Amino acid sequence: MSFLFLRPLLSLIASCIRRRSGHLIGIFTAAMLASPDATLAAEPPMAGMPRLSTVAAPAQAPAFPSDTASAQTPSVADTPTTARIRERGRILLGYRQSAVPFSYVDANDQPMGLAWALCERIVTSLRQEMAMPELRITPVRVIEQMRGPLVKGDAIDIDCAPSTVTASRGQ
Repeated sequence: MSFLFLRPLLSLIASCIRRRSGHLIGIFTAAMLASPDATLAAEPPMAGMPRLSTVAAPAQAPAFPSDTASAQTPSVADTPTTARIRERGRILLGYRQSAVPFSYVDANDQPMGLAWALCERIVTSLRQEMAMPELRITPVRVIEQMRGPLVKGDAIDIDCAPSTVTASRGQ
């Protein structure tokens, strides 16, 4: 079964996130999806993320008409979050211990899961964009009720756990 239909869907979701907020996750999710070297089948799967398809992804994801004119991805250096990351030399990734299959810990108490693997790919893109190959990942265990305050208070840079969209979170 091919999951190639997910690429344009994720691109649309990322563009919606970019329009509503300047959050780091929306910007870098879009950058990761647009990267030409991101293939689904040619790369070995990352820890915690299964191979999605046996068919290689198309060279370029189809653009939606509304995306082409207004969805220019801002430079990484334009955000306060990236300035903090550059100053620290590390990125703080929040994860939940038991949100299987999105965010959980393995037998060695190391974070893994689908959301964690996505965050690792975002960090890989950040290393290239920011020209910081030595950028380290610091995992931060969070509980569900504290994720929002930790992001707002700059205690974590990205929340690598599942979240539902609610009206209050949209504001």
